[in-house]
Amino acid sequence: MAFCALIHKHQPHLIDYDSLDKNNAEANLELAFSVAEGLGIPRLLDVEDVNVEKPDERSVMTQVAEFFARFAARQVHSCAHRHAAEMKWKAAGVWGDRARGAVAGRF
Repeated sequence: MAFCALIHKHQPHLIDYDSLDKNNAEANLELAFSVAEGLGIPRLLDVEDVNVEKPDERSVMTQVAEFFARFAARQVHSCAHRHAAEMKWKAAGVWGDRARGAVAGRF
């Protein structure tokens, strides 16, 4: 439901978050990825990549970075820029003390 929540936060008219079935992760992921593609966000993951007990953290963070990059580009939310930067740093494996210091206190 997290990917649906990201879309709903920035484009609430695209996903009715309250109507999602929390017990149907596969359908929720497919919905989120399909809607995201319509927004120009590339599908870097398949439902099967995420709907596992322990998905690959870097792959998920890379997909999340794409979400935030798109929302920041559309200026949907003023803080999207710093979230996208954090996600990109984490995805690139450079999220350390220096990167944390650059955005400390901004969340």
